[in-house]
Amino acid sequence: KNGETPAAEVLKSMGYNVLQARDGLEVIEIFKAHQDEIVLAILDIVMPHLGGTELAKRIRQLNPHLPVIFMTGYDKEQVFDRSEGMPDCAILTKPWGFSDLGQKIRELLDATTVDAAKNVVNLRT
Repeated sequence: KNGETPAAEVLKSMGYNVLQARDGLEVIEIFKAHQDEIVLAILDIVMPHLGGTELAKRIRQLNPHLPVIFMTGYDKEQVFDRSEGMPDCAILTKPWGFSDLGQKIRELLDATTVDAAKNVVNLRT
């Protein structure tokens, strides 16, 4: 299906619009082109060219309040050290279930004032 990840397929089935990127540089391009539509970013901690925590910092220069979900195979404590001082973020440790992802998205969107009918961006490789 057009190279969609299983997560993207599930997010679409939940009613979200999904944008995907192959690597960190493409994330920046997509975000700049669609920043008015994107209400949440899902970033893998380890991505080619630019990792998730650095991406989140760059994206937040454009939208300081964008909620971010980090996905990682690393220990949560290591990620929290990297994302210290970064509000409105959540961490999902692999392996995670789609219900876990849906719950984290809902929690972050409910905690912000964004219009949940807009796009969720799945910026994972």
